[in-house]
Amino acid sequence: MDSDGRKDLIRAAGALLWQECNGSYTVAVVHRNRYDDWTLPKGKLQEGETWQSAALREVKEETGYDACVLDFAGVVGYEVEGKPKIVRYWHMLAQGEPSQKTDDEVDSVLWLPMTKALERLQYPLEISLLEQASHPSRFSPGLPKKSRWFGLEQTSALRLGYTLEQFEQELEAIIDDAKSRGQNNNSPNWHRRSRRLLKLAKTAHEVGDSERGWRLLKAADRFRFFGLEPEGLTSEAHAILAEASDADKGFSKWRRAAILQALADDKGSLRASLRPTQVARAKRILDEHQDNVYQKHRILKLRLRILTVISFLVAAAWVAWPPFSPVLVSPPQIGAAIEGRRLWVAVILTGILGALVSGFSSSMATDQKQARIPGELLATTVTFARISLAVLSSLAISIFLMSGLLNLPPPSIGLLLAVAFASGFSDRLLLRALGSLS
Repeated sequence: MDSDGRKDLIRAAGALLWQECNGSYTVAVVHRNRYDDWTLPKGKLQEGETWQSAALREVKEETGYDACVLDFAGVVGYEVEGKPKIVRYWHMLAQGEPSQKTDDEVDSVLWLPMTKALERLQYPLEISLLEQASHPSRFSPGLPKKSRWFGLEQTSALRLGYTLEQFEQELEAIIDDAKSRGQNNNSPNWHRRSRRLLKLAKTAHEVGDSERGWRLLKAADRFRFFGLEPEGLTSEAHAILAEASDADKGFSKWRRAAILQALADDKGSLRASLRPTQVARAKRILDEHQDNVYQKHRILKLRLRILTVISFLVAAAWVAWPPFSPVLVSPPQIGAAIEGRRLWVAVILTGILGALVSGFSSSMATDQKQARIPGELLATTVTFARISLAVLSSLAISIFLMSGLLNLPPPSIGLLLAVAFASGFSDRLLLRALGSLS
């Protein structure tokens, strides 16, 4: 008899896995080559596994993502070869970057808006479950909604809020498990310290200090190593070592060497016997690297935002009070002239057009499998900076063309706008255009 009171009951768990970007949410839909179907991430429970743990594991195996649990989504039931089957689903939010190692059963993962996902899913019960799903933002109503900069979501604050909720539940589960095993010889006060740091992280989040909140949360996370069993500690060490060995992460040599020294033997293999202090030390080095990456991005984003604001102010002043007002005549077949302020507006708009075309082109050409969260977060700010750069560069190149310093014939309106478009699109295209003129 199954624990749910049904004979031969098949138990499975899955997730409506959401991903947020600038206020829009997409849901993960996976393709299983064995059944040639499109479905939600799900799988059977393993021996001794809880429903929620199974759902988290299946999400990781089938999509490559770690996830934080938001809320219970629902349950569906049906029969498989005459046996009853129950699948419980949770709303989850994807965290971090996906692992490249996923279940062989899944050969494709798509992130789709809800309407598109409903069209792609093949099972009526899953379609009904998704149709009834609420917007993921309702699960954390107390989180900051909008940033004042360009209306962007405060992604760091949102992720911190979700992660705090998830970590608190995981921490309590580890504490209960450690107490049931009578495990207290590593560090009897580890759970008190972890809870204290977690409380401080919540306070930092409430006052809007995401940077401090993340650092406190990571410190609380490192203390939980003292409550893990040897198998769990080894699993964590494997994950840290694998991430430190990833060349794309940009680790400095000394950080990678320090992690290897803490976790690996002379042959570079994981130590047979690990202490929680060794794993915590390695995790701290890993966390410091991640903190530095985000800190550098914050500094660069602030710099780009300041330059963007100044550039638009300069462009507005230039159009309002042009330092000089040239008159350019179109080719005879067009028979029109444009002067002064209208000319500069046309130049600026054409430069912005080039930047927009370039931005769309590069965004569509980006390989999402290779994209990493820090770079994608920075790319949004860079997009605005790119437009402001196009405004300034189109003005600058127009001035040079009309000044005669480049030893070129007086430009026509069409030629001037073409060069302005090239300056907004890319430096390489601009140089090619100037080379053809000369």
